[in-house]
Amino acid sequence: MKIDIDDVNPEDIKAVVIDIDGTLLNSDEEIPGENIEIIRELQRLGKKIIFASGRGLKSAKSVIERFLDSDYTVIAYNGGMIEKNGKIIYHRTLESEKAVEFYKKMKEYENTFVQAYINDDLYVPSLESRAYSYSRHAGIPFIHAPEMIELITKNRPTKLLVIDKVEKLDFYIEELQPQFPGLSLVKSFGEYMEVLPNGENKGDALKELVKEEKMSMKNVISFGDNDNDLSMLKMSGIGVAMGNANDELKRVADYVAPTHDSAGMAKTLKKLFGL
Repeated sequence: MKIDIDDVNPEDIKAVVIDIDGTLLNSDEEIPGENIEIIRELQRLGKKIIFASGRGLKSAKSVIERFLDSDYTVIAYNGGMIEKNGKIIYHRTLESEKAVEFYKKMKEYENTFVQAYINDDLYVPSLESRAYSYSRHAGIPFIHAPEMIELITKNRPTKLLVIDKVEKLDFYIEELQPQFPGLSLVKSFGEYMEVLPNGENKGDALKELVKEEKMSMKNVISFGDNDNDLSMLKMSGIGVAMGNANDELKRVADYVAPTHDSAGMAKTLKKLFGL
């Protein structure tokens, strides 16, 4: 059941959790000025600001630090890594055997591109356009690793990332998720599919973080736009889907904001806090 944001008591909200791509950022991959202003204003009001992204930690921070100068808590890798007060307090990895098995399976499909994050470094199997375009999007350099199977055999990946057409990603999830119960396959942004340890998600990571902050999930409002935000929105006191979100997220959300291109996050928060 949808809520009226005007009926929410702003004093009940202690933390604001923000996805990055498609939520904080607009279509030009910039943060609208309204979003920057509301984040700073809420900090002045003593609200906790948490960023939750499918991006790696360095990638998420490269976006945040371009526009905002404070040290924020960041949930990266869809919950696989958490940084708080400048220190990594949680890091979960894939089992090498499962990662190799999945990588080999993906090579059976035509024109697939699978890259790996080891710790917080990006490794790509070939120097093709998808490697360069992803590197630009993520705001981090890559390391060429033509022997990818050897690499992920010796080093447990934080995640694998598949780049392909959206309709092919849907097929992979439907076809391969039952074959790999130890992995979690989820679409994140555009033509990206995250390959994560089973059960890893933003919602569970946020729940643990909120517990550490001695708050309740009822005190949290979260914003997202894609499949990897589903757990987070469901668990939060108020889950907000962006106007550009997919239909499933809009269906389960408590409230649907305007789109990321119209600074929908800021508009919702201004309405909520009477700013």
